[in-house]
Amino acid sequence: MLPVWKLLGFVLYIILYFNVLEPFERWPHPSLKSCFFKILPILHLILLVISSSNDEEIHTKSASYRKQILLGLFFSLGGDIALVYIKDYFELGVVLFAIAQFLYVGAFGFRPFGSGPMAASFGVIGTALYIYLLGDTKEGNDVKVIVLIYTVLIMTMAWRSLVQFTANMTIENFCACTGAVLFLISDFILAIDKWKGSFYQAPFWNMTTYYLAQLAIALSACNTHEAKFHSYTTASKHD
Repeated sequence: MLPVWKLLGFVLYIILYFNVLEPFERWPHPSLKSCFFKILPILHLILLVISSSNDEEIHTKSASYRKQILLGLFFSLGGDIALVYIKDYFELGVVLFAIAQFLYVGAFGFRPFGSGPMAASFGVIGTALYIYLLGDTKEGNDVKVIVLIYTVLIMTMAWRSLVQFTANMTIENFCACTGAVLFLISDFILAIDKWKGSFYQAPFWNMTTYYLAQLAIALSACNTHEAKFHSYTTASKHD
């Protein structure tokens, strides 16, 4: 597994973000300063994936997997910047994050496909969330279409991560699945705050779950020693 000390920078950048910008009840003021501190944790994860990919140890995930996760982080970084200026560049931010979700889906893959009922469940949940969030809004058709595409992609990403974990319960698949769930929670908080009135401390909870989501997904590409998740749980029970 990845040495803990390599994550210290990530933790430090998150602390800096919350201390400097104080995004607890109000979103940070649109500025280059906000952009700078917001993207630092993601930049650290990008460097983390790059450095781990250059290690000579045998990786449990393919080079293609690591490349797509890395590209997804790059597009997420662009989306982060766009959403700092959410009033002007909301659509661009959603498009950039949609590309990131598409890349994550490509990394997780479609083999094994998984059960039909599981796929249908994610489809139903995604449809219900979309109707709930945008069914009675006054957004233009362009925004509704972009958000619809994004909803399909993020639900697909979550579905594929869960299928991979249930099929092969490794630490890296657990990280990917956890990251996907946290990503859904983060986006749901943002959507509630934007279209359904204020969500209590939305900026804080949105960014906390978002950073943890990206961390978990990035870690899924960094593991170099394969271990089954159930072996860890079994060992802990014996302890």
